[in-house]
Amino acid sequence: MPELTPHKKKLIINQVEEFLDSKTLGNLNEKELEYITREILVDRLKDELKTELKMSKVDLDALQDRWLSGFDSQATRETYGKSLQIFFNWLDLHSLNVFNLNSIDIDDYVSYINKQYDMNNSIRERIAAVSSFFSFLERNDIISKNYFKGCRRPPRPFETKDSEEIPDEREMEIIISNLIEEMNADGKGSTGKRKQARVLLAVVTVIKYHGIRCGALPSFTIDKNGRFWAESKTREVKGRIAPDAEDLLGKLGFDKRRPFKDMKVNSIQKSFERFCKRLYAEEKIRTVYSLHDLRHYAAVKHYEADKDIISTQRYLGHRNVSITQMYLAGLNCDD
Repeated sequence: MPELTPHKKKLIINQVEEFLDSKTLGNLNEKELEYITREILVDRLKDELKTELKMSKVDLDALQDRWLSGFDSQATRETYGKSLQIFFNWLDLHSLNVFNLNSIDIDDYVSYINKQYDMNNSIRERIAAVSSFFSFLERNDIISKNYFKGCRRPPRPFETKDSEEIPDEREMEIIISNLIEEMNADGKGSTGKRKQARVLLAVVTVIKYHGIRCGALPSFTIDKNGRFWAESKTREVKGRIAPDAEDLLGKLGFDKRRPFKDMKVNSIQKSFERFCKRLYAEEKIRTVYSLHDLRHYAAVKHYEADKDIISTQRYLGHRNVSITQMYLAGLNCDD
């Protein structure tokens, strides 16, 4: 019988410990140990055969392309694609594949990345990209579990956000894609997260398209002709609902006329900031954003589209144009 590699030895020990649960190896006699080892090796062979069968049916390159196509930003696709290639190279080096990985393998990869890169940001970026891809594979029933979830990553110190800092397009994509991921999550404790992510996704989408203040959302009303209005600081803002926003609200099952009528503003603001803190800790966004920062993002996008300050004033619901001018100047938006 060929000698077991250190990797396989660790794997067998791990499997035995899981199999024994609370027992210890010292309490077992030779026959019991022989039986357990044989059963584990048989199960291992079965798993390898299942893996070979699955590998023959799955096109990982096509799956990778499909996953990357979900990001609109070319920079995001390039960064995540590069991180994934580093991971695949490591798998090839250790004769592994995405179908037969376990927590020990993931820890080994994280240790490898820690040795290869000096900066915590680079390490976290590599891990976050692969974890995102594995979540995609898990959602599509390609793998049974994403072992990257919960793995140890270098700490990221919190930095005070510049008051003028707003998310860029790549970060907006990341915020939305991660909300979708949480909304589709399974497992223990996921029900509350799914509900929260559903509401946040709707709120983020409406603010992204219409720049509505968070405090105005409970009054946000859509008529049968697809026009909306909301009361923002005693002023009325109105317009035509963006088709993508209207479609999403319908798909998520919100009330067609008053989608946020029962929403508690303070609660949803805190939920969003907690969500952003998680993304920040995972090195996915530059800082911890608030929902008002998304209004800033929408304001800049609206103004940059046609450079019409009056149109932007109406869009934001400002009393006069001088407020809008100061608002945009504070966001470093050129006239």
